[in-house]
Amino acid sequence: FRSKPVETCMRSVTVSGLVAGAHVDVYVNSIWRGSAIATAATAEVPLSGSLNVGDTIKARQTICGITTGFGEPDVVVVSSAGYYYLTQHFNNARTGWFPYEKTLTVSNVSKLTSFTQDLTFKDPDGTKHPGVVYAQPLYAHHVNIPGLGAHNVVYVSTEDAVVFAFDADTNTGTNSSALWQQSLFPYGEQVVSNTDFIGPKGGGCTNIVPFIGSTSTPVIDCASYTMWVVAKTKAVVGGTTTFHTRLHALDISTGAERPGSPVEIEASFPGTASPNDGKGNVL
Repeated sequence: FRSKPVETCMRSVTVSGLVAGAHVDVYVNSIWRGSAIATAATAEVPLSGSLNVGDTIKARQTICGITTGFGEPDVVVVSSAGYYYLTQHFNNARTGWFPYEKTLTVSNVSKLTSFTQDLTFKDPDGTKHPGVVYAQPLYAHHVNIPGLGAHNVVYVSTEDAVVFAFDADTNTGTNSSALWQQSLFPYGEQVVSNTDFIGPKGGGCTNIVPFIGSTSTPVIDCASYTMWVVAKTKAVVGGTTTFHTRLHALDISTGAERPGSPVEIEASFPGTASPNDGKGNVL
């Protein structure tokens, strides 16, 4: 196996030492869980179902009707906790503490003279997506991108209501291209400008410019391979503008919307102001 470690969130494994054209089978706890045809010395093999800590994985290949024995010793599945960054400040308590850090310590950080920027990504279509990034980027390990194989991925959500997935191991500066990008605009809707809102001193909103789209940090559920993202858009119909805030559920391997996504976030409060729902609730 090349994809070590194998963690609970992984949905595929990279098997090496193959003969091109071989049929590769992967077993979890001695039960068949996936197969692929090798086109080279390695193959990415999708797995069915979820992995659990302590599961054992092994693989073998079939060439010209001859099935080989299992290769190296079984690979044991470990927890994914140290290999993913799934929410703002790492955990649900939003502490910002990453307990799996192996290099930085309380004692050596104070002795470091400077930190350098390790990766630089640029919106691959910046003329159409000039929205800045307020949300914290997220990270997932060994995500199988259809047609592109397994990648370690950085996810970036922008104020232009567009989400990007970048290869985390490629630092090509301003020439970076996205593994995928997904617009969060329903058909016919537009980006929300900061001038659409009245600030405390009049004029538009001044702390988020020029657009207000996806401000909050998304959350990834690696068990279902789903990213949850909130985005604001607007619809202009017959001179009337309505604003919408929706919760999107995206497949982290493709960026595609999950069935039933997005869902509009709505709230009401008892009252008689306009607009209302006709039942005494202000929308």
